Amino acid sequence: MKELLRTIRFEPTAKRITVLALLLSLIAELILVWTGFSYLNKNSQVLQASEKQGFQTFFGQNLTEIISEINNTMDLFEKNDLRKYSTSFLPLREKDTIQQATEELNNKLNALNLSPSFYKTVYLIGADRNQMSFRKEIGVPDLHVLPNLNKEAFDSQGWTNNLLENRRKIVRFDQDELRGNNQALMNDDLNDFVSQTSDRLVINNGNIGIFVIFVLQDDLFNAAEEARGDVHMPVVVSDEGGQPIWSSITDPDLVLHAATVSSGRLSYGNETYVAVRNKLDMFSYQVTYLYAANDLNLPILRVTAFLIAIAAAALVLSFGVSFIRSKKIFLPLRKFSMAVRRQSLSDDLNLKVIPADLFKNGSRELSLKNKILITFILSVLVPTLASGMLISFTLTQSINNTADQFLGRIGELTETSAHINVQRLENTINRMTISQELQEIQTKPNYALNIPYYEEFEVNYASIAAFPGVNNFSYFVLYDNKGSAIYSSIFSNNLNLFTVNKSHFKDTDSSYWVVSDYMDITAHNSAAIVKRIPLLNKALGTGQSYYLLAVPKDNLFENMEFGSSGFLVTNGQNKELYHFHSYSNNYEPKMFSYSYPIANTGMVATFQYPKEEFKAQYQEYFYRFLFVLLGVSLFSFLLASLLSSLMSRPIERLMGSINHSSKVHFDHLVQGGSKSEIGMLIENYNEMVHKMNHLIQENMTILEENAQSKLKEKEMNTLKVKAEFDMLQSQINPHFLYNTLESINMKSIRHGMHDVSIMIRTLSDMFRYSVGKGSVMVPLQKEIDHVKNFIAIHNMRLGHIVDLMIEIPEPLMNASVLRFSLQPIVENSMKHAFVGYKEGACIVISARREEKLLHIEIRDNGIGMDEERLAEVKAALNGTNDGLGPQEGSSGIGLKNVCARLKLHFPDNPGIRIESELMGGTSVQFSLPLQQPDA
Repeated sequence: MKELLRTIRFEPTAKRITVLALLLSLIAELILVWTGFSYLNKNSQVLQASEKQGFQTFFGQNLTEIISEINNTMDLFEKNDLRKYSTSFLPLREKDTIQQATEELNNKLNALNLSPSFYKTVYLIGADRNQMSFRKEIGVPDLHVLPNLNKEAFDSQGWTNNLLENRRKIVRFDQDELRGNNQALMNDDLNDFVSQTSDRLVINNGNIGIFVIFVLQDDLFNAAEEARGDVHMPVVVSDEGGQPIWSSITDPDLVLHAATVSSGRLSYGNETYVAVRNKLDMFSYQVTYLYAANDLNLPILRVTAFLIAIAAAALVLSFGVSFIRSKKIFLPLRKFSMAVRRQSLSDDLNLKVIPADLFKNGSRELSLKNKILITFILSVLVPTLASGMLISFTLTQSINNTADQFLGRIGELTETSAHINVQRLENTINRMTISQELQEIQTKPNYALNIPYYEEFEVNYASIAAFPGVNNFSYFVLYDNKGSAIYSSIFSNNLNLFTVNKSHFKDTDSSYWVVSDYMDITAHNSAAIVKRIPLLNKALGTGQSYYLLAVPKDNLFENMEFGSSGFLVTNGQNKELYHFHSYSNNYEPKMFSYSYPIANTGMVATFQYPKEEFKAQYQEYFYRFLFVLLGVSLFSFLLASLLSSLMSRPIERLMGSINHSSKVHFDHLVQGGSKSEIGMLIENYNEMVHKMNHLIQENMTILEENAQSKLKEKEMNTLKVKAEFDMLQSQINPHFLYNTLESINMKSIRHGMHDVSIMIRTLSDMFRYSVGKGSVMVPLQKEIDHVKNFIAIHNMRLGHIVDLMIEIPEPLMNASVLRFSLQPIVENSMKHAFVGYKEGACIVISARREEKLLHIEIRDNGIGMDEERLAEVKAALNGTNDGLGPQEGSSGIGLKNVCARLKLHFPDNPGIRIESELMGGTSVQFSLPLQQPDA
C-alpha cells in the first residue's frame, strides 16, 4: 500500500484543485482581455481614422468657404461701387464734395458689416496724390483718409512688385519685407501701414485701378473649426511653396517643421506626430494636420483597466468557488481520516465500525471525478462565461460611446459649416445692398442730380445677377416698405407673384432671417434672408425704405454630407426647410442625431447618422470575440474533464488496492450505504475492521500477560532503587557523626586551626543534609547550599580550582526540586571535566521558569566529550548501556541514578539532556514541575 501511494504524483487535494482552477481561469481571462483589447483597439482605430477624415473634409471645406468669402469681398471692392471713391480724383474737388463722398463710402463700409473675426483693417489706396486713399478699421465707425499713402509711395519703397506677385494670395509679410528702400521718403502714413501689416495675414487685389488690401485677423482660420474651449486641432496652413501663413500651433519651430515635411511621421523634441497634408480645392494652399503618434490611447486604457478589473473579479470568484467546493469535496475524506485517527489514538483496542450514514446525503452519491469536474465547471467555466459576457457588453458600450463621441464631433463640425454657410449668405446680401445697381433702382427718379462723382447710367440688370455670391440664392426680390415688389431676379415681368406679408420687414439695419410661415413662389416652406437697404446718399433718397429679400437654394447645406449621413433643417416648429438623405421618424431609434440651432437664424439643424453603418464595421470583430469566448469555454471544459480524470485516478487506485486487500483471505464484505469512492472506502474499511477485531481478540491474552510482566519488572526495579537509597542513608549513625565532628571542631579552635574548623563545619553541614530524614522534594536553595559546601570542601582539599556561579532568580530559590539532584551532576563534572586543570575551572548553575516547568542547567568549561563518548553517556542514561553506575559519584549517586529518580517521581519527565563538545565544555539539563516544597 505504501509503495502504491508513493507512486501517486497527482494526488487530489483542495489546494491543488484551487490552484489549477485559478490557473485555468487566469489563462481564460488573459485570452478574453487580450481579445477584447485587440477588438477595442481595432474599432477605435477605425473610428479615429473616420474622425480624422471627417475633420479634414469639413475643415478643408470650411477653410475654402472662408477664403472664397474673402475673395468675394475683394470682388466687391474691385467693382465701381467702392473703387470710384479712389479713382474719381476727389482731392481735386471741393471740400464739401470730398466730405460727402467720404461719408458715403464710410456708410457703405459700415453697411457691409464685415466680420471682425475675419477682417482687421481694409485699405483702399489710390494710384497717386490726385486719388484718395482710405483706411477702415473694422468695428470702428470712422473712416481714415490717408493723403500720403498711394501707389507712388509704394513704388518709392519697392513694395509694389511684392504686392503684385502675391495678388489674391493670403500672405504674411515680415518687417524685413516691408522695410523701406528709401527711408527719407517714409512718412507717417507709410509707417502706420508698416505697423498695421507687419507679421499679419494680408491679401491684396493686385492693383486693378486701385490697391485694395485686407489686413486679416491672426486667428482667421480658427473659424473653420468649432473650438473645444481654447483647444484647437494642430493645423498648419501654408502656401504652395510650403511657407506657413497660419497655424493653430503656438510653437513657431514646430510650425516650420510641419510646413516643410510631407505626409508621414514627424519627430519634434520628445514628441512624435503623424502629419497629413492636403491641398485645398480651388486655391493654392496646403493644409497640414498633426496627430499625436502616441500609441497609448487614454480612453482605450481606461476601458482596458475596467476589463482587467472584470477579469480580476472573475479570478476572485473562481478562487472562492474552487476553495469552498474543494473543501466540501474533501470534507468526507477528512471526517473519515479523523475517525480513523481517533481510533488509532484510542486506548480501546476494540476498533469501532464507522457508520455508513456519517456523511450527509446528496452529492455523496456522485463520484469524486464528477465532483471535481463540477468544481472546475463552477469555478472556471461559469466565471469565464460571466466575465466574457460582461466584457462583451462593456466593449459594445465602449464602441457605442466612442461612436457617439465621434459622431458628436462630426456634428460639431457640421455646425461650424452651417454657421459659415449662413454667414456667407448674410455677407452676400450685405454686399448686395450697397451695390450701385440696387441703389439706382430705388432712387431712379433722382439720379439726374448734379453730383460730381455720381455717374448717370441705366440699371445693368445682368450685373446684378452676376454679383459676387448671388449664385447661392434661388432668387431675390426688392420690396418697398409697403410690401410691393419693385424688382425680382426671376419673373421680373410678373412681380405680383412675389407678394409678401409686410410684417416680415423689420426696422433694423442688420440682416435677419425669416423662417416662420414663409413660403417661396412654389408654395413650399422655405427660409429667406432680409436686409433693409441703407440710404447711402441722402441727396438720392425717396423718403421711404426698401428691403431686399433673398431665398437660398435648396442645396444650401449640401456640403454637410458625410458617408451615409442625413441632414435636416427645420424652422424651429418642426416644419422642414432643407434636407438631404433625411431619415423617417420610424428609423429614429436606429439613428444617431445631433441637433443644434443655427446661430441668429431661428433654424434648427439635425445631423443624422445610421448606427448600422458602424455596426457593420465592427460586427465582424464582435463575432470573432464571441467565437473566442466559446472557444475558451470549450477548452476550459475539456481541460477540466482531463484534470478531473487525472486527479481522481489516485483515489481509484487506492480504492482498488483496499478492495483487493479485503478479498485476499476473506469472503464476506459488509455493504456500505453508497457506491461512491467514500462509501466504498467505508465499506472496505469496515470489513477490514471486523477481520482485525477477530485477530486482536485471539492475541489479547498474550498482550495482557506481557503487559503484567512489564509492570511487575518495573515495580521491582523501583523497589530496588529505593532500598539502595535507604541503605545508603542508614550506613552512618547521625548522632555519632555529629558528636565526632563537633569534637574535632572544638579542638581545632583551641589550637588555632581555623581552616580546619571551617572545613569541619562545612563537612558537618553536608553530612547533616545527606543523612537527614525528610521529604524527597526540597527547596532549590537547600540543594544549592549543599553544592556550595561540596565545592568548598573540594577547593580546601586541592586548592582553589573550581569557581561556582549561581544564575538563579531569587523567586525560584523556593521552588521544589528532587533531593540530591544537583550535587551528583556537579561532582561528575569536577571528576571528569577538569582533568589537568590547575585553575580557571568554572561551573555555572542556572534556572528559569517556563510556564509550569522549572528548567535547571549545570554547565562547565571543561574538556567536554567527543561525539562517541557523548553517545555512550546518552545510551547509558537511556538504559541501553551500563557504562555509568551509582559508583561514579563519590556519594554513590551517579548521573544514571539521578535520571532514574527523575523518571520515577515524574513519569512524563524526559530525564537528563546532555550537550557537549570536545574542549567546549558540557551542559546537563533537566526539567521538573514548578511547585513548592512539602511543609
